[in-house]
Amino acid sequence: MRVINPFTVYVTIFGLTVHLVSVLLITSAFLVGLFLQKGHFIYRVLNSLILCVFGHFIFEDVIILGMMNLGEPRPEAMIYFSITFCLFASIMYLNRRIKFLSSPFYLSWYMFSLGNMVFWCLLFGFVLMIFALQSTGWFNELHLWLNGLGSDPHDLLWFSAKTLTFFTWLPLLNMEEKE
Repeated sequence: MRVINPFTVYVTIFGLTVHLVSVLLITSAFLVGLFLQKGHFIYRVLNSLILCVFGHFIFEDVIILGMMNLGEPRPEAMIYFSITFCLFASIMYLNRRIKFLSSPFYLSWYMFSLGNMVFWCLLFGFVLMIFALQSTGWFNELHLWLNGLGSDPHDLLWFSAKTLTFFTWLPLLNMEEKE
């Protein structure tokens, strides 16, 4: 009997081939963010969607930086960094308009609420995961795989880091009823 690695299962959606676990992560983060928030449904959908896309691009930026650290040129780097910056600016603008975050995350380090402490713990865990990816040679394996010289490096460590990028922002959501 052949055992299938769940981290190397791919699906095609709208012509794009993506990891099945990535689709499940994006969907679960979107639904959790959607149901944690209070307020108008359209705003909740928009907030959840922009936070999921932001988490995805943060993880892609980390992968690009890890690949550039190996000396591999990444021509798409400026595009991804620009999109991430625009998403961050959009989150800050939307938060100013509709207050969907409980507090600005750059001020939350000294506020001792449960959501802020969970946010900083998840962010610290994400940084530790990136160091673990770097120290285990995951970026080297990815480089070989992208050049057709190695096997698929996606594993539990990659999945854990990707999960943290999607769920790190959820504790900052404003879960109180808006007046």
